[in-house]
Parts: sequence; structure tokens; C-alpha cells
Amino acid sequence: MTQQLEARVERINQNNKEELAPIYKEVFMGHPWHEDLICENSLKEKNDPLHCMTQYTKSECDKFDKDRRKESIENDCRDKYCRRKNSIILLNKEGLEKCVGCGDDLRLISFYPSFANHEKLIEEAVNEPGFIGFILKRKESEKEKVIGFSWGYKMHPTHTVTVDFMPAIENLRNKGLNIEKVFYGSEIGVVQRFQGHGYGSAISAIRLKEAYNQGYETFITRTINPFVLSILGKIFSDEKGEELYKDPERGSTWFKWEFKYFDKESVEKMIERSNIIHE
Repeated sequence: MTQQLEARVERINQNNKEELAPIYKEVFMGHPWHEDLICENSLKEKNDPLHCMTQYTKSECDKFDKDRRKESIENDCRDKYCRRKNSIILLNKEGLEKCVGCGDDLRLISFYPSFANHEKLIEEAVNEPGFIGFILKRKESEKEKVIGFSWGYKMHPTHTVTVDFMPAIENLRNKGLNIEKVFYGSEIGVVQRFQGHGYGSAISAIRLKEAYNQGYETFITRTINPFVLSILGKIFSDEKGEELYKDPERGSTWFKWEFKYFDKESVEKMIERSNIIHE
């Protein structure tokens, strides 16, 4: 008897991209991002004295992450505060009258899509050169539901909805790297209730396996999530990844790995352990 597998991946394309928007928003409203609400002054020009990037959330969270690279605590959401560049504040029942970041009257907007249009972000990504992307689906109550995603594309000089690539490209060129051979890991996420099942590792491995097979030499990504760094370390033969710089827009760190360290055996084991149907 053939074993029934729990989940499967399918390639992201023009026909299924609409399925991503709701799950994208759900993933990034969770830990460690808490991209739920943000001060309305985030829409002001960066040189405006009231420009503010303070985030707010209605969801309590007591999680924290351990960065084994530095043996430090990161993304600490205990005591209603997340220790990142931009504070994430839990809204209490009475609410707040003033923004704790800029001191202006508290006016909040939704992170998605009012601050960052995630539908435009997805549309933009699917049309990027060298796009490689996968949707992760799992059967629940006889219906398949999207529970995760992973995608990336060829590094090239552009400014997308969420990222300005020019500083990264300048940094990489200064290191003598061939930009034509750089693959950018844009997004990866699994909804919180299905984390811890190896799905994140598997869809990251599937994405990077294809990039490796296409002949890319360098992989870069930006993240605040130590778990993602742990996955990538296993994929790249326990290499920690080189820290490039802090993103001036979002406060996350850019990292670089070389595909010469790509561990094909570990990747195949990650995919096999996850019990995911894939191409």
C-alpha cells in the first residue's frame, strides 16, 4: 500500500498566484515579524521629523528566538516588547493615545496592504527574471489549503515593494562577485500551526536545489529569523553565511552563501523527512 503523504508543493505561476495573498499576510502577522499594524506616519517621507516605523499588534506573544550563531536571544516578544530596530508594541485593552515611537496622536494603519501592498509584492515577484517559487499545500477536511510558500529570483538592480537591491548589488560587486550568478531568496514562510514539521526546511531546500541546478554561484537573503539561518546552514554544509550589512529600510541583516558549499545529500534528506510530494 502506498503511503499517503500529508502535503505537496506546486510551482507558483500566473494561475495560482492569487492563492498566496491571504497566507502571506497570515504568516507575517505571526512571530517574529508581527506585521499587523503600523503607525500611520510610516507613510511620511523619510526626511520628515514625524516619519515613524513603530509597529503594533493585537496578538499577545511570549516567544523569543535563540541565535546559535551568536548565542544570543533575538526577537524577544516577552514583556510586550520585541527587541528589534522597530519596536513592536502590544495594544492594551484601553489603547494608547500617543505613538510610543514618534509621540504623535496614535493613528494606525494595516501593515498589509496599507503600508506594504502584498498583492503587488507577489505580482511583482512572479514576474521577476529567473523566478523560482513554490506553494505548499496540505489537505484539511478533504480540501487542500495553502500553508506555506518559498520563492526567489535572479539578483538584478531594482527597487521592489519591500526591498532596494542597489546597496546589496554594490556590496557584492565590491567583493568581486558576478551579479548574473546571484540568486536572491525573497520569501519563505509556513503558517504557525504547521511549523515544526520540517515543512520550512523542505520548501527552502526545494527552492535552492533548483537554483543550484540552474548554475547560480551565490545565494543571498535578508532575514531577522535565526531559524531560517539554521536551515540555510544545514543546506550549505554548516557554513554560517557571511553577514553583508544591515538593511537601512527594514533593519534586517543581509547574508551570503556560496553554492559550492551546497550539500546535496542533506537537502535530499530534508525533503524526504518532510514527507512532501514534489516534482
